[in-house]
Amino acid sequence: MTPTALLALCLMAATAEAPPARQASSAAATDVVPSLPGIANARRRVTLSAPTEGVLFELNCEEGQSVAQGDVLAVIDNRIAAAAAKLAKAEAEQTAGVLRGESDLRAANSLLERMTQAGEHRAASELEIERARTSVEQAQAAVRQAQELQVAAQAAYVLEQAKLEAMNIRAPFAGRIVRTRSVVGETLTLTKPVVELVDTSQLRVELYLPTRCYTRLEPGVEYRLLAGTPVNDAVTARLVMKDVDIDPGTETFRCVFEIDNRDLGLPSGFSARLLNPTAEPPRTSASGDQP
Repeated sequence: MTPTALLALCLMAATAEAPPARQASSAAATDVVPSLPGIANARRRVTLSAPTEGVLFELNCEEGQSVAQGDVLAVIDNRIAAAAAKLAKAEAEQTAGVLRGESDLRAANSLLERMTQAGEHRAASELEIERARTSVEQAQAAVRQAQELQVAAQAAYVLEQAKLEAMNIRAPFAGRIVRTRSVVGETLTLTKPVVELVDTSQLRVELYLPTRCYTRLEPGVEYRLLAGTPVNDAVTARLVMKDVDIDPGTETFRCVFEIDNRDLGLPSGFSARLLNPTAEPPRTSASGDQP
């Protein structure tokens, strides 16, 4: 069926009389803008997979559990990576090479100073003074080398820490675990889903509305949507995007509405249609309470 035919069916359905059993609680249905219904989906939903291949070592979440951004949801077997990071940390914290080099440099500087003073009294030859000066230069080079090795060891530690962190699957945002797709002990691949996370604090509804509504809708302004089952009530939504292109075949344009659901009073997945922007609302409910 073509989009034009679908829109025509919706126009006919919108003008039809509402069933008697629902007229009392859906008085706003007669004010619905004729259009195909949209679905209120969570603004953010993600399926998290393993960042690296390995065995699932820990699963720290359950279905239905609320998690905060950054929480470790699962851990790939990280014992080798943890040992490598521990070794790299020990090497990064070693300072003996730098301390020894600095000590040798102080001794070389002291010897050069004495040789220079002795040379002023003709008690040391130019060759002895030159050898002392060379010892200072060698000691300075040894200190620089020790410092460079220490910097390299610290960089290696950072690298091993990153490898260890790569074994963790963290929540990219706060939300609720809707499904776990793997079990502890399972060998994971890069494409194997582990957990599904959803954030329903904001819901988005995409609607294709008739062109007669184009000049009556402005982005950033709040409007009312008639939510379907199980909400069955009007909810407030903010228009976040109005497409600048109109489909000439259906004479419709695309809009995206956002519903504030920080109190988590609304589920996701319900249908929604725009109420006439000029009609008086019978009741507006942002929490989706039943009438």
